[in-house]
Amino acid sequence: MTPTDLLSLRHRVPDGVLLDWLDLEQLLPERPCHIETDVLRRHWLCSQATVSNRLRRLWEADLLDYRSGRGEYRIRRLGPM
Repeated sequence: MTPTDLLSLRHRVPDGVLLDWLDLEQLLPERPCHIETDVLRRHWLCSQATVSNRLRRLWEADLLDYRSGRGEYRIRRLGPM
């Protein structure tokens, strides 16, 4: 996804969600991948509940496909479908 593509979503996706997407795009290895909840919690300096909420907002915006469990997130897709 290019910066232009990202900006084109601003009419329907809050800026904070778009910034979280951009942050994950730089942080995560090639998808599909796994990332521990604690890694995201330390990276974003927040609680586990906040990590969960941020990822849920990305999922609701159709910018993320993931599964959670056992202290990690399995990222299947990052970006629009």
